Amino acid sequence: TELTLPSSLESIGKGAFKGCSGIKSLTINCDISLLPDGALKDMKSLERVSIASGDIPAKMFKGLPIKVLELGKDVRSIGAEAFANTNIEELVFENPCDIGAQAFKGIPASKIILPADGEIDASAFDGVSKDIIRASVASSDERLAALGEKLGFPWYEGILREGEESKLIAMPFEPTDAKYFEFDAKKWHVAKVHWQRCGCGNTT
Repeated sequence: TELTLPSSLESIGKGAFKGCSGIKSLTINCDISLLPDGALKDMKSLERVSIASGDIPAKMFKGLPIKVLELGKDVRSIGAEAFANTNIEELVFENPCDIGAQAFKGIPASKIILPADGEIDASAFDGVSKDIIRASVASSDERLAALGEKLGFPWYEGILREGEESKLIAMPFEPTDAKYFEFDAKKWHVAKVHWQRCGCGNTT
């Protein structure tokens, strides 16, 4: 079942969607702020959402089984926890947008492309792997640096632009057992390494 809220809509009463558990697709062309708090809580089958414009309120879609999210070019901001714990599979921002705290917490997306402009809260993608997060190709170097720092990317490799691949090469490594080291507790450093015992060469 599909439901479209037209741009001409001027008001939505509380309980307007009560019991609408069969709706799978929702298109919001009206002012999204018209939706009362908790208006969508009964949409337990909702898998696709398209939002044309506006400021998406906090917790509006939290916990719903949404897999596909389409954001129009006039969506200005996304409130805290707006899509937290949904099932969004892919998230691409093509236009500037502010993203609030834990807005997409825990989503199982395989691809996330962040906007080239807009404020993004440090916790916006809590619980989401950094490996699948990229910035828009239009992002400046300054933007990349700021995003990487805010979202906690490692200092040696910040966030990459869409289409870029990491230049780091993972080297095979097996840590040497601590029993082959002698530690100087007073100076807080390794005093001696017994390389012969571990089959690695001379003792130093």
